Amino acid sequence: MSAVSNMPHVIADAVRAAGHATHDFFEHLGDSLSHSIAVSERDREEAYLAESVDLADLECRMHELDHTRQHHVFWTT
Repeated sequence: MSAVSNMPHVIADAVRAAGHATHDFFEHLGDSLSHSIAVSERDREEAYLAESVDLADLECRMHELDHTRQHHVFWTT
């Protein structure tokens, strides 16, 4: 088989490889963003709980966060 007649297969293979690389890139990007959002949310919640003035306030804040999580639609799931 000559190099010219083999060219469509080479191009198809290159396009396929580029497609896989692009898919992998965006999958990694999505995973990184999801992780970053989860860490930011957790840090925000921990800071909110740390502002509690006593045990009753802490329990109230924890209950509020639990209630919010139960009624929150997570776009990352």
